[in-house]
Amino acid sequence: MTIAVDPEGGDGGISGDLALRLLPAAVRAVGDDLVVARPGPNLPVHRLTGSSPTLWRLFEAGATVDEAAWCVADATHTPVTDVRPGVAAFAQRLVTLGLAEPA
Repeated sequence: MTIAVDPEGGDGGISGDLALRLLPAAVRAVGDDLVVARPGPNLPVHRLTGSSPTLWRLFEAGATVDEAAWCVADATHTPVTDVRPGVAAFAQRLVTLGLAEPA
């Protein structure tokens, strides 16, 4: 399965049943941000903003995009329709940055 990259920063039409396989990385939460470094001498360090630690843990546990959206919506008392685009965009960013691949 491939994910189309949306240059406008949208979710690229990511399917709700998409699960990610997070690639090996050193991860540190800094508030609501996440600093992620893949192993290797010339690989960049990425700072992901927003609900990154929560979403990282959900994807690490095998949640799909829709499952992660439901968890965040439930925890924040926000409609899932408001949360899902951000969750899908985060999944898209992980793939685009080379930090995850479709499972």
